[in-house]
Amino acid sequence: KAESLRHQVDSLKRTRADLEEVVLGPLIQGVFIHRYRDSNPNIRAFSLCSFSHMTIQRPDVFLQDKYLKYFGWMMSDKNEAVRVASVKALVAPFEAVKESSESGGNNSTRYYVDKIDVSLMEHVVAKFLSRIADCAIDVSIKVQEVAMKLLLALLREGFLDDVDDENLWNQVNLRALARDATPNVRRDALYFVMEQLEAFDEGADEDQEEEDEEDDEEDNSPK
Repeated sequence: KAESLRHQVDSLKRTRADLEEVVLGPLIQGVFIHRYRDSNPNIRAFSLCSFSHMTIQRPDVFLQDKYLKYFGWMMSDKNEAVRVASVKALVAPFEAVKESSESGGNNSTRYYVDKIDVSLMEHVVAKFLSRIADCAIDVSIKVQEVAMKLLLALLREGFLDDVDDENLWNQVNLRALARDATPNVRRDALYFVMEQLEAFDEGADEDQEEEDEEDDEEDNSPK
């Protein structure tokens, strides 16, 4: 019986490998690589949306630089729907993890979400961060809104901790006061500012505690 089970497991593994070969070969190289640059913007947007679903369903395969870079490139597309699809694709892994954590997940999605490691997006985010920030002031309201969602997620996950670009910070922070921004953009931008201040206050408190401990040690040391 054990031998039979081993054969079944091996067979399933081979079947899975064959299916992945189909996806990575004919589907990605044969379809997506050509269609994401299609002359029809609807096809470009649909291709990016479909590929985004794949990064969530198989993050162990697709949540890596060589695939995520397509979303980064297409944030500069001239079509609004394509830019929206690109930014949404980058925010999707963060939202999937958040929604699963809040809802407790379910049997159909937990397996996939548990394999999402958003830290794998670090290099792509660093490479395209300036473009992501520019999307927050895009001519399209829809692009602005999804870009602010992404920037807020990046801030909360620590992706912006080492960013030392004053112009970028100001560009995003000022969206909280922008008259031409939608309520959704202003709300997320305000959260963006407030969470920076909270992090600053926490850091200041920690520094003060360290100083107090040092002072206590000096007071208790032998004279």
